[in-house]
Amino acid sequence: MKKFILTLLATVATVSVAYVAPKQESDGGTKDEEKKEMSMQDIVIRDLMSPVRRGQARSGGATVDVYYVPGSGLEFYFNPDYLLGTVTIDVTDASGASIATRSCNTDTEPSVCLPVVLTTDNSYSIRIVGPDYEGVGTIL
Repeated sequence: MKKFILTLLATVATVSVAYVAPKQESDGGTKDEEKKEMSMQDIVIRDLMSPVRRGQARSGGATVDVYYVPGSGLEFYFNPDYLLGTVTIDVTDASGASIATRSCNTDTEPSVCLPVVLTTDNSYSIRIVGPDYEGVGTIL
């Protein structure tokens, strides 16, 4: 009977300590200290320099559509109604440090994906520059 009671008390004490101790993550930090990744988001790009139109417009859409997709990154879709040619995409964080840069020819690449992870504890800027186009956007 004593063995049973001692075993029961030891089990209760072990379980109690397990519930009171903070949950540790694999990197040694607690769950509260983790940076949270942003959820899917539509990002508005404001045209600073108007692009050249290709003939009559087929749609009234934006020049560039940008979406943040967690696990994938930033997805850029270039409107085929505009002649943008080769553009450079630059993504910077709040400190002004570039976190991703890519050049692409929008005539042959109508969509581009930049594999980046954006967190909720930072803000980001996007700048798209070409010979006849410039657009900017902010991700908060």
